[in-house]
Amino acid sequence: MPQEVLLPNAAAPAQHAPHSPKVWVLIGPSAKGCAQWGPAPLALLAELRRVQPAARLFTMDLPGAGVHRTAGSPSKVEALAPVLRQRLQDSGHWSPGQGLGLIGHSLGGLVAIEWARRAPQEVSALVLLSPAMRPFTRLVRATPLVLWAKAAAHALGRDVAPAGGRAPLAAAVSHGLARWRYAASRRRPIAQVLLLAGERDTWRDWRVAQRISRAWGAALRLHPRAGHDLLTDDAPWVARSVAEWLLPVGSAPLP
Repeated sequence: MPQEVLLPNAAAPAQHAPHSPKVWVLIGPSAKGCAQWGPAPLALLAELRRVQPAARLFTMDLPGAGVHRTAGSPSKVEALAPVLRQRLQDSGHWSPGQGLGLIGHSLGGLVAIEWARRAPQEVSALVLLSPAMRPFTRLVRATPLVLWAKAAAHALGRDVAPAGGRAPLAAAVSHGLARWRYAASRRRPIAQVLLLAGERDTWRDWRVAQRISRAWGAALRLHPRAGHDLLTDDAPWVARSVAEWLLPVGSAPLP
């Protein structure tokens, strides 16, 4: 089930983006899922509430990852997206008539794209962190060759990183196949899309995000010092970038 991010009670700020979504979903990546980001979702929710005081944020792990690491996982993004959508609807926290904002990193970003493509009438904002997918790049070219061995070791549990919460091998393979098979459209899935990338990303070339931005006519912000996992490297920057992007054109910048 989706996990709601909760902040201590505080006075509601003025509403700056009245048409922004009130329900947001942060889709976790493979392996540990959203847990690997620690307090980052709290920073994200705090900034969302600066522009939309009624905003609620839920974290959702992919099948086979995080809190769902014992569940089997489809090996296609087209099958993963409906699973998460149904899980959110079944939770009772959201109904299809409500506007929805999706934030996704890595494979979670591909799931967010597919979700928006299938239901553009219900997804009103899409934020992609460190995106890379066909047809804008071949993953073989987007990832430096020296990192493929590290990726294989990580999937097999042979690296030295903490293993708690890691996705099982079968899920890791399914996630890898899903990422490999997926190809997004050259057309922007919905009107509001924000791309965030780090210029020191050693896993994916940040210029892929630039190519997506040009093809889709989507907003792009680059972090000059962050790497692939933006929520780990600089969660406040991600949170503020999303909040500022939601502001209506011509609004005064956030203090």
